[in-house]
Amino acid sequence: MTLSNSGALPLLFALAAASVSSIEARAELQGNARLSGSVGVDSNARRDFQQVGAQVDGVLSAVGSGQARWLLPWSLLSGSYDLGVRKFLTLSAEDFLVQSATLGASIPIVKLFDVGVEGWGKDRRGGPRGYTDLVGAGFLELAPTSALTIRVRGAFHRFIYHPFFPYSFSAGEGSGRLQYRIDRYHSLSLFGDLSFRSYNAIADSDPNGPPPERPVQRSDRVTIGGLSYRYGGPVLVSVGYTYGDFSSNSFGQTAHRHRLAASAGVRLPWKWTLLAEGVLQFTTYPDKIFAAPQILLIDDENLNSISLKLARPLSSDLDLELQYAFYHASLPGPDATYRYVRMVGGIGLTWRLW
Repeated sequence: MTLSNSGALPLLFALAAASVSSIEARAELQGNARLSGSVGVDSNARRDFQQVGAQVDGVLSAVGSGQARWLLPWSLLSGSYDLGVRKFLTLSAEDFLVQSATLGASIPIVKLFDVGVEGWGKDRRGGPRGYTDLVGAGFLELAPTSALTIRVRGAFHRFIYHPFFPYSFSAGEGSGRLQYRIDRYHSLSLFGDLSFRSYNAIADSDPNGPPPERPVQRSDRVTIGGLSYRYGGPVLVSVGYTYGDFSSNSFGQTAHRHRLAASAGVRLPWKWTLLAEGVLQFTTYPDKIFAAPQILLIDDENLNSISLKLARPLSSDLDLELQYAFYHASLPGPDATYRYVRMVGGIGLTWRLW
């Protein structure tokens, strides 16, 4: 299924809901949906690294999302769909539409084991950074005790970068997750991911070294591992550390990254809720150059960032939200260091449909 067919998942939900009435004694359909809209300001609407070209612009955003779980006696089916639109007031070339969807199914084999399949996709169109990202996977989940869950997964990953096809890749991937709940408030998670990526490009050779005897296809090995802690008491707190090794046979694409992330949620007076998140990354590039600064901007999670969100209910199904985010990155280049700074702020409403 491609994400351009935006009606497929809502149709699936409708068919599932229609089927429940005939077996409602044995199955249960759960779900929720919401619609958000906001108006704000973007300090670097073009998302330029060199601040000479940065331009402030107003931006209108809208996001619709829905999730559903169908609990059957023999399995669990789940799915979600999100649609987001961003419209700039003057820089119309930066407007974009993004869709994402997930589908999954799991079947308990014995009391301790679940096996299943899952699919994930995201498609962004418009602006200079359009892409399609697709993942299909199978997994095995083991819960030897009520406090411990172990999950292993194998997947195939296809990424297509529309502005420059050589940055597209196919990959075989494997991952493992271990989650341990210490008590009702505290939990720990340990994870590791391994990906072997084959790009639609020829590897760049070291300009200071001998030329290669023949062209070689670019291939990367991506290894990521990390540990996180979560506290779920009166204040929600999560902290985590991740190490990523991005090894490439293409000059300028190898990197080693340390990532620290922390988030918190707390209730304030007058029914306000504050959500805060901070990310700090230390990245080294052995080749002393990063050959593709624009590819880093596909997702904001690749950047140092601070984000704040204040929310207050106006009614039982309508919330007022105030948001602010700061993003930063620096990359080595052939002549100087590329620096990226961006601030985004806005005010909006979220309507919980059901």
